[in-house]
Amino acid sequence: ARFVLETLWGNPADTDTLGLVFPPDVSPFQSDSWALEVYFDKIGYVSDSDAAAYDYKDMLTQMQSDAEAGNADRKAKGFDAIHVLGWAAEPRYDKDARKLYWAKRLQFEGDDGETLNYNIRALGRHGVLVMNFIASMQDLPKVETALPDVLKMVNFTDGNRYSDYLPGVDTVAAVGIGGLIAGQVLARTGI
Repeated sequence: ARFVLETLWGNPADTDTLGLVFPPDVSPFQSDSWALEVYFDKIGYVSDSDAAAYDYKDMLTQMQSDAEAGNADRKAKGFDAIHVLGWAAEPRYDKDARKLYWAKRLQFEGDDGETLNYNIRALGRHGVLVMNFIASMQDLPKVETALPDVLKMVNFTDGNRYSDYLPGVDTVAAVGIGGLIAGQVLARTGI
């Protein structure tokens, strides 16, 4: 997974990735390939009490500004600048399933095509299972078709579910739902 993300697709080095899931009959060497990256972020229990309180238009504007501010550092490390063009799917939170979804339209400097990052966060007792579809914008319908099957596979075990949280015992994350969205602007992008 790290070879694909870092060497083939040009992302910065990262040791958090647990794996990549590809659709049947697709190779990471194909120009039209896409994948679902999976890793666990042990940030603690993320309160969802603020889920309905965000203005996603303002959040997008801030994410665009943050991405532009980070481009000098990306270029200094030998990576292309990245621009957040907008939402491909506005953020939404499924309180019953404790899953958060959103998708960004991205463009790398010098690339005419757009990249899709379709993000899913499954909230658990000790952190968040991070799933990120990495694709081109033209693959959005394929990703949305695969989404229900992927979501069925994602569940925490007894003792690790969101509902198993023990106040005063378990670690609480420093971010809420909005922080999960805004905090991942530059992570794991692009083919």
